[in-house]
Amino acid sequence: MNFTFFFYLLFFLPLLIFFVWVTKEKVLKDEPIFWEYTAGIVFLLIILGDIAINTQQWFWTRSSTMGIYIGNHPIEAIIQASITPLFIISVWEFIKRQK
Repeated sequence: MNFTFFFYLLFFLPLLIFFVWVTKEKVLKDEPIFWEYTAGIVFLLIILGDIAINTQQWFWTRSSTMGIYIGNHPIEAIIQASITPLFIISVWEFIKRQK
């Protein structure tokens, strides 16, 4: 069990917290829609990831992940796919607010 990939996610945690905190009334206002987008993106990325793994474009080494897998994907990749939409929407709302 190795936490290398997980530590890369923790590196972006302060940025995510900042952007969500600044834009929380706008981003989290439509929470059901956000969860639908997140589920759709995770589903799409799992399908594309499976294709990439089967064509040997991607691979996950057991030495760099925690060892918890859902299908062919480590749990860290699922976490990343689920927080990416929140990060993108929050940054977008932050930029719109600055204009």
